[in-house]
Amino acid sequence: MNIKKELSKFSTYFVLTIFIALGVSNTALATVKSVTGQLKLRAIIDNRPAFSSVSWEISLRKAGVQKVIKTVKQHTATIELEPGTYQIILSAKDKARTRSITIVESKLHDLVINLD
Repeated sequence: MNIKKELSKFSTYFVLTIFIALGVSNTALATVKSVTGQLKLRAIIDNRPAFSSVSWEISLRKAGVQKVIKTVKQHTATIELEPGTYQIILSAKDKARTRSITIVESKLHDLVINLD
């Protein structure tokens, strides 16, 4: 009888330890994951989607240094970015447009650029 009680206690402690470990693990993962914002890019020509070949170049400006972090070759896309100030260059054939945008965490930002 005494062995059964001890085994039952051990099982309870073992299960509780697993639950606590899983909870701590999930919390640790949540703090490591960076918070991002979404940027929806849309290229238009004559107030219509620019279905032609376009290229988006996304550069992060940090501490006076600008670094290209992503290139997208579609007329529309939604991308995840860390908070910060970005320079966006849209190119198509012989035209190019440049915009700056500041991404705020947990927000959806919409950038529409007309190539007329």
